Amino acid sequence: MYKESILRIRKASSDGDIQSILEVQKTCYHPSMCESYEVFESILGHGWSYVAVDATAAASTEKIVGYLVAHPWHTLAYPPRLHECLTPPPIVTCLFLHDMAVRPSYCNQGVAHELFRTFCKSLTKYPIPHLPSTFMAVNGTAEKHVHATHLSCDLDIIRSYKDASATYMMYTADYIQSIADSKLHTSVRTANEPSRQ
Repeated sequence: MYKESILRIRKASSDGDIQSILEVQKTCYHPSMCESYEVFESILGHGWSYVAVDATAAASTEKIVGYLVAHPWHTLAYPPRLHECLTPPPIVTCLFLHDMAVRPSYCNQGVAHELFRTFCKSLTKYPIPHLPSTFMAVNGTAEKHVHATHLSCDLDIIRSYKDASATYMMYTADYIQSIADSKLHTSVRTANEPSRQ
């Protein structure tokens, strides 16, 4: 049985969160896949990224245990390359889920689900008139994603993700809504939610 995590999910800030995000990233990926401070700085200002904070830690030593980084993107034809700073797109046709990671010591406790759920809720709560209700992702375990449409694109771009099983996918409005409506993971409660005991 997993311990119950008390999380606070909040918007990620380009002012103070990047170093902690880099630390989480380092615990999750091979060094060749770890992106730079500048890449995260170019993405976080767009306002679609979140961090999970261990709410049991002292406020003066806030501990980020996971993150979800997303940004507007201009085409469904291909994803951005790994390690490249984001240039604001001239037009926006979708959102790209760039990365999501959780510290290993907090895995299997529903942290990723709650980050993803918060992201999906933000898409349904604040609809953007000119933005289709889809988002894209490159995922290394795409065979599990029966709710996504797999898209073909330039293989050189996919190879930049340095994962042989990486797949470019599109999620639809129905899937976004189903995640937004889902319940919290049984071993997670948010900082403003009462204990289940």
